[in-house]
Amino acid sequence: TNFNDCLLKDISFINCVSKYSVYTNCKISNLIFKDTNLNSSSFYNSSIIKIEFENTDLTKSEFYETLFNGVDFSTCIIDGLLTDLKCIKGIKINLNQSADLIGLLDIEVID
Repeated sequence: TNFNDCLLKDISFINCVSKYSVYTNCKISNLIFKDTNLNSSSFYNSSIIKIEFENTDLTKSEFYETLFNGVDFSTCIIDGLLTDLKCIKGIKINLNQSADLIGLLDIEVID
């Protein structure tokens, strides 16, 4: 599904399969993804007022030119997330997820 140049306001996606969905140039306000599969989805150049992710699969998803500051991803799967540091600055993750994101910093962890 392509959500291009649209307003997404007061919407909940619950128990959905929305693989490969694209959110480009969207204005997002009060959007909830709960128990949803967003595997390989893309968020490009969108503005966010409020978005929530709960138990959402974001494996191999892309976040570019969309700021997720303050958004809680701690219950989500973020393996293989493609993004830049600007987009994910200030996000909330759990300790196990930190290993998934450390590659973005080009840091090698040695035992």
